[in-house]
Amino acid sequence: MIKELKYLFYLIIIFFFIFFTARYYFSDENIKKSYRSISLIDDKINLIEKDLIFLESDTENIIEYVEFKKDKIDEEGGRVSRLRKFIDNSIFTAEYFGNLYKKNINKFDIYYSVYVKQIAYLLRLLGININTVPVLDIKRKKFHKIVDDRSFSTDKKIVSKIGDRCIKLFHSNRVATVIKHIPGHGLAKVDSHKNLPRITRNEQYLIKNDFYPFKNKSSLLAMTGHLLFEKIDPENNATHSKKINKLIRNKIKFKGLIMTDDISINQFIIKKTSQLTRIIG
Repeated sequence: MIKELKYLFYLIIIFFFIFFTARYYFSDENIKKSYRSISLIDDKINLIEKDLIFLESDTENIIEYVEFKKDKIDEEGGRVSRLRKFIDNSIFTAEYFGNLYKKNINKFDIYYSVYVKQIAYLLRLLGININTVPVLDIKRKKFHKIVDDRSFSTDKKIVSKIGDRCIKLFHSNRVATVIKHIPGHGLAKVDSHKNLPRITRNEQYLIKNDFYPFKNKSSLLAMTGHLLFEKIDPENNATHSKKINKLIRNKIKFKGLIMTDDISINQFIIKKTSQLTRIIG
């Protein structure tokens, strides 16, 4: 009970921090620092090109840019947070919410709704309307820790259900989502940002397990993982595999836009496993 009250207290602190941060950033003094129209962005684009975040228009067809020196938004909470200078939500990992879901669904729904609402609010203040969540990879104890507490659970059904809730909440708060790392990163034994993981399980097993949480999701976007599924396409990694792409469309039933994971990595597979291009970033 004390632990739960502690987390609720943290949520309240985050709420008030975001509220007063918003008042500061949108004061008369600071509003002058924001580029709040398409014409003003066009005038300044040559000067701030390296730092500018290009966005889709929001529901009012207005592009808002607030000076924010980050090249992307990957705001999962926990150890993957690009808003550390604004808030500390390191305790709110996907695993934390997954565990709360198993203990008490009603408390989970309240806590998670407040959390997503406040994160989405802060993102919109910064002119950001896409967040690369949820992580729908299944957590596994004996595999690489690149997923670990970024996953909601070891249970595929819990991962799927919280994933649906995450997408719905962010969408209702006018922030688009990116499910990742499709079709599933949980079986990787190495970090795909450094080496190519080779998944040896057959398609039947993967469809029933690792691919399951990604099925029929309403997210606008999906991010592929740099993974080699040897029993499906032994030559091409998932990002460039026509077979995997067809599987994503026809069996996982994802109809939205598909994007790639980070390509500024130590080793990135361009076409075939025998053709490696090393990118030094």
